[in-house]
Amino acid sequence: MEKKKDKKVKKTVKTIEKSKDTGKTVYIGNLNYRRDEEGIKFLFSKFGKVKSIEIMIDPDSEKKLGYAFVRMYRTSEALLAIKALNGKIVDGRTLKVSEANDRFTEKAPLPKKEIKPVAPKKAPVKRKKKTGNLHKLFEYLKQK
Repeated sequence: MEKKKDKKVKKTVKTIEKSKDTGKTVYIGNLNYRRDEEGIKFLFSKFGKVKSIEIMIDPDSEKKLGYAFVRMYRTSEALLAIKALNGKIVDGRTLKVSEANDRFTEKAPLPKKEIKPVAPKKAPVKRKKKTGNLHKLFEYLKQK
């Protein structure tokens, strides 16, 4: 009878380093106003995984402003999307796609509007009832 040798299998544990690639934010201008988040995601998902989409809306009128920001997980995928979509005609409009400025990396701010200070409301002025001569005449006649 042969003795079976226990062969210990050494499992190599690969440490997966977290990627230093934090992604890239892409600016999309000249969007059709009817284009929603799903439509933008459909355009960009062909090039990679989309992290978030932010369509800019006017806070006063609640209307879309025609531009948005797409955050993608990988910089390389974002650059591919920029190269492929810049100048492409979508919904009858020529898209302007580029890297977003550094100030738009996390969230794009709403458009700045001048805020006017509101004056405090004044208490309504209580006015005395006008008593004219005719009113005095009626009062006199009522007493008789």
